[in-house]
Amino acid sequence: MNEDKQLEDLIRENWDYIKEEVKQECALTPISYSTWVEPLTFLRYANETAYILISQDNAMALDYVKRRFMNFFIVAISEITGLDRLTVEFSLQNDQSKVEEKIEAEKERTSRLITKFNSKFTFENFVVGDSNRFAYSAAVAVAENPGTVYNPLFLYGKAGLGKTHLLQAIGDYICRNNDDKNVLYVTSEDFLNEVVQNVHRGQGGSKIDGARMLHEKYRTVDVLMIDDIQFLIGKDSTQLEFFHTFNALYQEGKQIVLSADRHPKEIKELDDRIRSRFQMGLTSDIQLPDYETRMAILMRLHEGKILDIDSKVFDYIAEGVVSNIRELEGAYTKIVAYSKLNKLDHIGMEEAMIALKDDIANGRARDISPTKIISTVAEQYGVKIDDLMSKKRSNDIVLPRQLSMYLIREYTDTTLEGIGKELGNRDHSTVKSSIDKITELLSVDEDLNRHIEIICMKLNLDKR
Repeated sequence: MNEDKQLEDLIRENWDYIKEEVKQECALTPISYSTWVEPLTFLRYANETAYILISQDNAMALDYVKRRFMNFFIVAISEITGLDRLTVEFSLQNDQSKVEEKIEAEKERTSRLITKFNSKFTFENFVVGDSNRFAYSAAVAVAENPGTVYNPLFLYGKAGLGKTHLLQAIGDYICRNNDDKNVLYVTSEDFLNEVVQNVHRGQGGSKIDGARMLHEKYRTVDVLMIDDIQFLIGKDSTQLEFFHTFNALYQEGKQIVLSADRHPKEIKELDDRIRSRFQMGLTSDIQLPDYETRMAILMRLHEGKILDIDSKVFDYIAEGVVSNIRELEGAYTKIVAYSKLNKLDHIGMEEAMIALKDDIANGRARDISPTKIISTVAEQYGVKIDDLMSKKRSNDIVLPRQLSMYLIREYTDTTLEGIGKELGNRDHSTVKSSIDKITELLSVDEDLNRHIEIICMKLNLDKR
């Protein structure tokens, strides 16, 4: 834990500066500062948590300090330490010995964990709406009773809608409430890389040793969570390894949680044996957040902030950014950054439109599907959609096919691999070269620009 000790020393050395930053951000008067912030003492840093003591032996004072200053201390300490994951915990001075005991117990528990989870991705921080309520309820049920209900749990939906948040929230909850559980969260890329290193390349001395190391890691856990499982598609040896890992864990009653960008039935290249296992438990989708959920997310982000933002600005963001939660959070962050750069304490519609001109005005955040783009391009060029999906290489087919790839990339969050699948299972290098080709033509081809303008008008998008 040497790194924790270094960070602890860094926070301690800069403690007065950190408190001064909080004072400035909160615009505290000298009296308020001397009453609430100045007496705070830094106790310890451990397990991604900064522990702070307040001198008042008063539960109401403790509650006020938490609500009023928690987020500001997280920001100030993160800026000093460079930490991406940080929790701040306030306690009464008289409870110092209990806090010390808690830190040591947490360190012992953490030393047994396979995975450290992002402290922001908890159930408490997840905004529930009609679009995700069922998935959230299922995730909570699994976290409370791992291995006994909904096994496996399969969550699916577009990128940026909260699948990773729920997976990590499950892991976080289980770890905090079950000291004896080993929980492993990985992305499909992590799993793929470890199969290649251990099984194919023989990490550990030989392929047999490598396979044993892989099995010891993945087949001895109590909870296995794999994110974006669709990226294992088409990799036969990796699918086989996952198939046997799944069977071993399932037969022992261990919990399995998976996520993907679509329902198992829609993952065409998936091995039928694996597909049937995915559907043995519960599958639940996460839809695009509705307006009320988007507003709730924005209100949660703004909670505790002193920056004054017009209510119309929140409405502007919630109406303009509909594609996913990441872009919604990104738009809010950009508003806050704009206010700091320009030393503003108020953001109105004029400032918001300037700050978000590249996020909302260009229509990228609109709810538009790759399928809709492809059909509109086909209509514009007078070709069949099936021809765009085919292997035909004639000029009248290649250009609209390439243009479809370009527009999908520009106006959706679809990956290069996903774009290739939308257009006849082409590989990502073909997609990339097609997009580059269209980008190059745009600077010299007026006819192409005219076609794009018409297509964007039909799709209600603003041409970039």
